[in-house]
Amino acid sequence: MEYIIPSIQEFFHTLDSHNGLVTVLGWWTVFLLGIWAAKIQQRNSARLEIFKDLNKLKSEIDKSSIDLGVLLSKFSLPFLTMEWAEKGSIGLGEGKRPGELWLENNRKILDALSLFEEKNQNFLNAANTWISIMPRLKTSRNILAAEFSGLSRTLWAYVQFHMSQTTNEYDWKKWDRKQIEAETERVRAEFNKVAIGFLNDFMDLLHDELIRPIFAINKVRREDFNYVQPMEAETLTEKGIKVIKYQTTEIAMLFKQKREKPTEPKQES
Repeated sequence: MEYIIPSIQEFFHTLDSHNGLVTVLGWWTVFLLGIWAAKIQQRNSARLEIFKDLNKLKSEIDKSSIDLGVLLSKFSLPFLTMEWAEKGSIGLGEGKRPGELWLENNRKILDALSLFEEKNQNFLNAANTWISIMPRLKTSRNILAAEFSGLSRTLWAYVQFHMSQTTNEYDWKKWDRKQIEAETERVRAEFNKVAIGFLNDFMDLLHDELIRPIFAINKVRREDFNYVQPMEAETLTEKGIKVIKYQTTEIAMLFKQKREKPTEPKQES
């Protein structure tokens, strides 16, 4: 954007005219407004770029979370495949022994966990780089980092727990299957709370900090979703983690009633 600054001769000539002072003030007003608009545009462009970079890194976490989340399920434990392998079925077990199948599953968890932690660290480092221009989010960023650190310890302990089954008892049929499944579901619940819930909460805060000043659009929060039944959940906010009650909505109840309504059989003509 070009700014035209009047020459000295034009300046004094204008002052000699009837509306000279008003014209000069108009020039300077336009000039200063142009500078102000350029600064606003530069600031908004920076906000968009920062959010774009952080959102890209968050998307990479989401991809790794999907792979790891699938493995953190009792339904992904290879007990069924191990049973078929024990019976000599080549198709499902690929000719491997039950112990080999269990260790193979453990390696998959280990690889997925390593990638997940790498993506987490990249995101947290980037957020830490820009936190100086977002001081209101410093508390939530530090809490998110602490929660990820705690989740990391839980996940690595689960890997050790998973691996120790083969060393504690060679005969896999003597393992406490219910305990293993319960521990897997417990870890999965903590994983979902932090890697999905808290991370999405933080992205909502980033959106309101970086995008809302530009487009005046508020991010829809978890508590504003359409819930079929009331529930409570820990939620990451600017001031810390709070337990928020999610209430049912009329829209959700209408959809629920529609799903539960029995369909009437078609009458034959």
